[in-house]
Amino acid sequence: MRVLFAPHTSPSHYLPVAPLAQACRAAGHEVRVAVQPPLIDVVQKSGHVPVPMGAGYDHEADLAALLRSDVQTYGRPLTAGVIATLTPEAREGVRNRMRDGQIRIAEAMIEELLRFTRTWRADVVVADPMMLAAPLAAEVTGIPLVHYTWAPDYLRHQVGFPGLGMPVGRWPETLVRLFARFGAQPRTEYATCTLDPWPDSLQLPGMPNRVPYRYVPYNGPGTVPDWLWQEPRPRRRICVTWGTVATRRTGPEGFLVPRIIEGLAGSDAEIVLALAPDDADRLGTLPHNVRLTGGTPLHVLLPECDAIIHQGGGGTTLTAAACGVPQAVIALSADLRLNATQLAEAGAGLALEPDRTGPADIRAAAAALLEDRGLRTAATRLQDEMRAHPSPAQIVPVLEGKV
Repeated sequence: MRVLFAPHTSPSHYLPVAPLAQACRAAGHEVRVAVQPPLIDVVQKSGHVPVPMGAGYDHEADLAALLRSDVQTYGRPLTAGVIATLTPEAREGVRNRMRDGQIRIAEAMIEELLRFTRTWRADVVVADPMMLAAPLAAEVTGIPLVHYTWAPDYLRHQVGFPGLGMPVGRWPETLVRLFARFGAQPRTEYATCTLDPWPDSLQLPGMPNRVPYRYVPYNGPGTVPDWLWQEPRPRRRICVTWGTVATRRTGPEGFLVPRIIEGLAGSDAEIVLALAPDDADRLGTLPHNVRLTGGTPLHVLLPECDAIIHQGGGGTTLTAAACGVPQAVIALSADLRLNATQLAEAGAGLALEPDRTGPADIRAAAAALLEDRGLRTAATRLQDEMRAHPSPAQIVPVLEGKV
């Protein structure tokens, strides 16, 4: 079987599905990953073969331009808190521009995606729901389309997105024209099923043809530092991370790690910062109880930690949940706030308001993560729930059954 994966350009959308791609290879199937140039290196480092396409549109540059425009218009990044103050019409415009960026990706990729799908003779396409070129290619070629998730199903419930239940009459005209150009029929749904690593406790209800499977953490390659495995551990340990793309989405104003460090400076716990290189460069002199680590994958670090404070990204949230670690989330964007809310409702974490993250707030959150037995029990329960799902290897037959 030949399996073509089609992730979104962001690494945070690809990393969750990398173990499933590896499971397909381990089962003897061929795997290729259709990607825009920014994701080539990430895919190669994961051990898979990227197929570059869509170089004519730079989504990252577009997002950076939007960030600059938002700062000029609103005086600050367009976070969830700012969006909540907008008129309904303005909020709809914000949702539409995210969708419009995905249409531009589809326009840039579709001809190459169609050509490769036919030339390579793919048997099934496994795609990010945001990758609008995938249902178009599947519709034109007759190849089965399978979706995979990287977050709670907010695109369906909160945003409204083509191919995810949105009535065809609400599709943007540019997308309708794109489908018509290739003789494809707009439909409300395209995927034969959706592979979902989010446990029931964190997922939103109502996803059609949902196939739950176990989230296997993969956070990229790296090394294990000697201080991490030396025993005994000198004291309790809190991980602080800010994901791979959060600061690019909000600008430097949204990088709240210095505020977190200030709140934890007097803690008797060891604080380990797991940051992207650009974020690490924004830090000054660190307190004596704070250690900066580089090149240590989160799924290697977290089993040796007692708690984590982070920005709410899907990969970070699920990796911490899979490791049974209580979490405190400071989420700036609307989608990440949903992650935080779902986690808090499951009892396995705290959802902190960004405007209530002074030193005292951070210290109180850290104390709760380390001392609250209810949080730790819920985190363990969530871990057990995830472990009960079938592994990626057990999901490969689902893909085989589509051919």
